[in-house]
Amino acid sequence: MTDTNHPRRTAILVAHVAQLLTTLPDVTPHILTAIDGIAAEAKRLLSTTDESITDRLGELISINQGLLNSVGVGHEKLDTVARLTKNIGWTKLTGAGGGGCALTLLREGTFTAGMEGLMMVDARVETVKDVEEKLRAEGFKPFEVELGGRGVGVLEGVEAGMVEAFSKGLGEIATEDKEWKYWS
Repeated sequence: MTDTNHPRRTAILVAHVAQLLTTLPDVTPHILTAIDGIAAEAKRLLSTTDESITDRLGELISINQGLLNSVGVGHEKLDTVARLTKNIGWTKLTGAGGGGCALTLLREGTFTAGMEGLMMVDARVETVKDVEEKLRAEGFKPFEVELGGRGVGVLEGVEAGMVEAFSKGLGEIATEDKEWKYWS
């Protein structure tokens, strides 16, 4: 994941896409349908037991990013992140776009650390660390995320004041008689 440190205005981006639906009614719905189809195909791939889906997901990510750019929700900083990460994976915007963050799916066999003791087949091989340095040089903030966690969690039965104190690090919430619910 890479934060471009560029603020985005979701309402402006949504209004732009809505305007495209009005000004290009024979084009824009097809782009949005294609984006939906990509999401459906990615969901299908992720629900299979096939372990060799990375390249296919990467292809979908690249196509999706191009379609998102075509409706004006991309940004040159997101394109820079995609260009810098191209040798190690596939990158697309997250959220509403227009800046903000980009997610990179690493190619299988990408080196995440130094390459000491590695037999070099291609002198152009980059590690994630190399790319992170390039991203930082552009003013971006790369960070690692782990997929497959529980998702968003809510602790039911907690008073608002307790949640506020907990979020400020002022105390702990006892979980007796309370239940965590997760969405993934």
